[in-house]
Formats: sequence, C-alpha cells, structure tokens
Amino acid sequence: GVLRARIGRQDFEFDLERFLSSREGPNVRQSFDAIWAGWETEKWRLYALVSQPVQYRNDKPLDDFSTGDVLFSGFRIERQVSNDTQLTGYYTLYQRKQAVYLDAAGEEDRHIVDLRFVGIRPPFDWDIEAMGQFGNVGPADIRAWASGARMGYTNNDPHWSPRIGLQFDMASGDGRAGDGRL
Repeated sequence: GVLRARIGRQDFEFDLERFLSSREGPNVRQSFDAIWAGWETEKWRLYALVSQPVQYRNDKPLDDFSTGDVLFSGFRIERQVSNDTQLTGYYTLYQRKQAVYLDAAGEEDRHIVDLRFVGIRPPFDWDIEAMGQFGNVGPADIRAWASGARMGYTNNDPHWSPRIGLQFDMASGDGRAGDGRL
C-alpha cells in the first residue's frame, strides 16, 4: 500500500460534495489548517484528519487564521467491491465552542455518519448516498438526515454517447421552532 500525509492549509472534497464540500456554492471556499493521513491499497483506502477551519480576513496579506474554537475531524473508509462498484463510509465530528442558530445556541458537538454506494454497469451508472447527523447545540438535540441519488443511462453508440440521468436529493428540516431539537 501507499501511505500519504499532509500537514498545513488544505481543502477537503469528498465524492459528489453533497454533504461535505469546499463550499463553492456561496463563493467562499472553506480551507482548513489540518493534519491528514491516508493509506491506500488496491481495494481499500483509509483516511483520517484533524483540522481547524480557516477564518478569512482582508486587513493585510497572509492574515487568515484558525483557532481551537472550531474543530473538524474524522475518518473515511473506501472499499472497491468489484471493478465496477465502490462502497464508502465516513464519520466526522464538528465541534464549535459558541454556535448560534435561529433555534439553538451554545457549544456544538455534531456527529456525521455517511454511506455511499457508486457503480457503473454499462450502459447504466449510479451514485447513492445517505447521511445522518446527531449531537447537540447547547441544550438542543441535533437530529438530521439527508439522502441523494444519481442514476443514468449512457448510449454507447460510437458516433455519439448522450447520457440520460435522474438525480434527487432529500433532507430533513427543523419543523417546529422552540421544541429543543435542531
């Protein structure tokens, strides 16, 4: 196998970036000061990281910083099930000393568990993922889930190969304000 490690400022992107991304959507990339290590073999990949999100400032050059007030850590495991399929799972812990949401405030401990199954059997392909969150923000409990799937059919004609696909994403929300659950 191959062992890789990185120490310093870096970005993390997993899979399709459904639930963990570098935040390109709001145009503010999220970087991390982190220690990251990975072990890769032909069929297995194991990764672990401990990080602090970077706080951006524009007062002077190179003034961005990270503190122990926000920590993001976790591990990820990938298994090549066959030549055409892969199974992935990860666990992460997001901790913030002072979190403020519309329905909760206080110290945040958010646990995230994610499973993903991806494959291709021509002419079909798929990517299915499910994520759950639990923990607390102050006295409020965190209970959330999300899932997403992308499936497609690709015409393998030698002259052109259009892909017809379907994608859906679902996520829980906070249905009742003031119920002690976020």
